[in-house]
Amino acid sequence: DAPVQGSIGEASEGSLQIHVGGSDQAFERVRPVLEVMGEPRRYGAVGAGAAMKLVMNSALGGALTAFAEAFALGRSLGLDQDALLDNLELSAVARPAGQVRGRLESDDWSPRFKLSLATKDMQLVKGAAEQAGVQMRSTDAALSRFEEAAPEFGDSDYTALTRSVAGI
Repeated sequence: DAPVQGSIGEASEGSLQIHVGGSDQAFERVRPVLEVMGEPRRYGAVGAGAAMKLVMNSALGGALTAFAEAFALGRSLGLDQDALLDNLELSAVARPAGQVRGRLESDDWSPRFKLSLATKDMQLVKGAAEQAGVQMRSTDAALSRFEEAAPEFGDSDYTALTRSVAGI
């Protein structure tokens, strides 16, 4: 298995993160092909690549949800949007803040990765956690936010979660 982390830009640039599961021999055989698309890393037996992708999606979904809620709080407290984004870009949620800022300023939510697909990914994370017997409360909360946003913003970029949470 070799799921990827990244989207259209990374695919075009050949800079996808490629999470590989399989034998050393199989990995070495396909490595040259995978390197055309990005940086392949082997994590173990078949299934380990998919497992790593679930872990990464869990972190990303949680970070975007934390950003969206912090942004919504700042707006509701009357903070200037530029000041709010400037500070959030310096915080632990810097990656989502940087991704959302340009979209807020341009009002362009065309998808690099659809919110409906991010919702599906978060559902997969929840399913894998349940199957493994791991309780993930922040993932449950993030998934709830994604599922609330999906009916209205499912075809928009996944960063439109911020629009749903902030009511904009």
